[in-house]
Amino acid sequence: NNATSSEWYGQLDRRDEGLTGGTKWFDPACDVSEWDTMDVPGYWARGKPGAVNGAVWFRRDFDVPAEMIGQKARLVLGCIVDSDTVYVNGTLVGTTGYRYPPRRYEVAPGVLKEGANTIVIRVVSCSGEGGFVEDKPYHLIAGGKTVDLSGAWRYRIGAVMEPLPAEVFVRWKPLGLY
Repeated sequence: NNATSSEWYGQLDRRDEGLTGGTKWFDPACDVSEWDTMDVPGYWARGKPGAVNGAVWFRRDFDVPAEMIGQKARLVLGCIVDSDTVYVNGTLVGTTGYRYPPRRYEVAPGVLKEGANTIVIRVVSCSGEGGFVEDKPYHLIAGGKTVDLSGAWRYRIGAVMEPLPAEVFVRWKPLGLY
């Protein structure tokens, strides 16, 4: 039910080191030298860190050519299980609260800069395998140019949670039909 879900997400946010520490993990100034690496796309349950539910933060630095600057840009991030919040250079560019829709976020002119840029994604896994759905595109498009974002990303666990209890849909139970 909604109360259980609200309590779970509230507890997650209160426990998440990426949100509660000194330098927030979406800040490009955050030191990620101690973070592990994982290939994106992929699911973290299939390797390190293993079958973890909660919040896992991902970060990648990438270069943007001059031709892409000052343009409206589109970030295409395949599908993410279960939900995500995405920052580019510390600016929130989009969030999706459930696993199914393809992630397509507009990046306003002025957010990207020529040369080094940083993307950070907070991925929340409620139950099962969390991560980035394979065989989907992960890239940034602007000014007719594309920057591939697949490959090695840094990651760190922000908070580990027990799986969110599954909702019971009474309308799908035999007596719920009456």
